[in-house]
Amino acid sequence: MKLLQILNEIEVVRNERPYVITVGNKKLLVSLENPGKMNWEQANAHIASLGPHWRLPTKQELEEVYKQLYLQEKGGFSREYIHLYWSNREVTGRKRRTWCVAFTNWRKVSKIGYFTVSHDDEAEVCPVRSTT
Repeated sequence: MKLLQILNEIEVVRNERPYVITVGNKKLLVSLENPGKMNWEQANAHIASLGPHWRLPTKQELEEVYKQLYLQEKGGFSREYIHLYWSNREVTGRKRRTWCVAFTNWRKVSKIGYFTVSHDDEAEVCPVRSTT
């Protein structure tokens, strides 16, 4: 019942219905809003503007978005060459760098990759929210 209530609230506010994926033994809402590329500070400000409980995903959660949505061609993810998404994990021991996950589709071969990216560079945002 709680999941349905959350979905209805989001649909009313944004006129969109997020996808629900499974990560381990929990359900995760994935917003399909694409605000475009932004730097680390802009990405965090955007997430904060979405309201309580929205956040940047972990690397593992982005892997599941890739498997459950991108590879299944669900959610409207662009299939052009490469898309880099911010994770919530900053790089230990390296100032102003964060892990990003790349969804690639080059010569009809889809792959996932991991990169450390400067906070001044730009990547895309894939907001997520736990259902509990």
